[in-house]
Amino acid sequence: MFSVGFRAGFITVSRQNDVITLLVTGEVMPVDVDLAIEIGHELGIYRGCRSVLIDLRRFVGVVDWGVVRRMGRYAPWVHGSGTKLAYLLREEGLALMAVTACHYPRAHHNAFRDEGAARAWLREEAPLPRNLAA
Repeated sequence: MFSVGFRAGFITVSRQNDVITLLVTGEVMPVDVDLAIEIGHELGIYRGCRSVLIDLRRFVGVVDWGVVRRMGRYAPWVHGSGTKLAYLLREEGLALMAVTACHYPRAHHNAFRDEGAARAWLREEAPLPRNLAA
């Protein structure tokens, strides 16, 4: 686990078993998010992982959509069809998940307010695509 940023805003990246957790606190600078994603890649934290918990309940500020797009450079999990992204959000955060899902349409996205429910969803088997020819 490691954090990048300052007291007013930082991102913490961790991995427990097969779940990557990104905890975004305060008003995080875009350069800190870029650096955290890059460091996680260099440390191999993302390798073989397809479940991501993104906790935005304590995030304050404006989303830099360039950072969201650039995540794919170092975080291969955002492109996979079997990848699951669980977002912990406050009430007003639903639009954030919807826009992020547009950037990474092959992944499964779901929003939660309860961390236990989010983790339970991440542990579930991803639904298989339906065979429409059958």
